[in-house]
Amino acid sequence: MSELQKFKDDLERELVAAAHRRNLAAAATSARNKQLKPILAVTLAMGAITLGVFGIPMVLDSTPAAADAIAITQLQDRVEIRVIDVVNDPGTVAAKLEDELGIRADMLPVPAPPELIGRVNAVGNIGPVEPEVKVSSDGQVELVTLPVGFSGILIIEYGRRAAPGETYIPTVTDTRCAQLFGLTPSSSFEQLEGLEGSLRFETVNADGQVGVDVDPQTIPDHYQLTDLMALSSNSYLVTFSEDPGTEQVHPNCR
Repeated sequence: MSELQKFKDDLERELVAAAHRRNLAAAATSARNKQLKPILAVTLAMGAITLGVFGIPMVLDSTPAAADAIAITQLQDRVEIRVIDVVNDPGTVAAKLEDELGIRADMLPVPAPPELIGRVNAVGNIGPVEPEVKVSSDGQVELVTLPVGFSGILIIEYGRRAAPGETYIPTVTDTRCAQLFGLTPSSSFEQLEGLEGSLRFETVNADGQVGVDVDPQTIPDHYQLTDLMALSSNSYLVTFSEDPGTEQVHPNCR
């Protein structure tokens, strides 16, 4: 590898890392930012940074790739990349995208809870045109659409096993939310304390205003629990809402 190529690779990694840190910093202003919510995967805001141009061949049959992890379909005006299953072999996925589409794809593993390990949770790019991303009902990326002539570097973020106590980047509503949904603070605190982890609390009033890192003793008892989200293997975010009817009901809370 030449010194110039090494410089370019190092610069690219720094730009990706910096963009991801900006995403996390923005999300941290409110725990309810959709970039941290499990039910809505998002496109990574990588910005219009062009590091290279990769052409897309005009003729390409539908082709399964990486042990059925993805399938690529070339249409008249776009390329569709369908996520079929978990990312069993990230390196093969990247190789297929580069070999068959001429696209550089960086596979970005991020700490995730067990339910999201190996699952694609966000797709973005470094370049002037962002991909279109379709999300399934359970919040997983299932279809990525690129225009013909797409240029840039595709970023595919997927869950990896988190180290003990490591904060999750993608996350998910805990399955125990179904037993706690709709309970008031006073009726839920005993069960919440049994989760064997640290708890953070947020509130949403009837006007949709969010209170972050709220003292649980100050939450009005007419509020109801509407979300229980794992932030790490031993920490949780609990949401109490004044009007649960205005809140999105997550699958694990139904």
